[in-house]
Amino acid sequence: MGFTTRLGSFVSLVLVLLAPLVGRGQQQDLSIVHLLANAPVSVAQEKVANAHLELLNPDLRFSVHGDRQRLKVGMRGEMDVPSVQSSLAAAGIITSVVSGPPPTASTVKSASIDPSGFPVFLDTGDPALDDEAYRAAKAAWVQSHQQLYQQMIGGSADQ
Repeated sequence: MGFTTRLGSFVSLVLVLLAPLVGRGQQQDLSIVHLLANAPVSVAQEKVANAHLELLNPDLRFSVHGDRQRLKVGMRGEMDVPSVQSSLAAAGIITSVVSGPPPTASTVKSASIDPSGFPVFLDTGDPALDDEAYRAAKAAWVQSHQQLYQQMIGGSADQ
């Protein structure tokens, strides 16, 4: 075995041993934020959101879960979450940041909307964002269901 062959084997061995460490360092730089939309996200909204997020930062990755309410945004480095939420809001997607474990399909169904479609307050651990998301969802619902809302509060739609 010549020197070149031994050197090549040594370099290969070092690379094999260091590869897991390099990958681990890159994973530590990854920021992931789980969000919950106040209503299911349409495909059109998803496309507009992707365009807005790409303008914000081309390295952002955005995904919508199959239930169309659980969202995930990831990128390398630190993420400006309020800017991400503003970009999503520009696409008509009102979100709350989920602190703790990401929401599951059962928590989304039980906590986000009751059968009549009226928004339900969702406590994610961030009172300011929770209040903002609830108020925006309620205002949108009331605007599109004025007669039903009047019935709910005991008035008539003619008032």
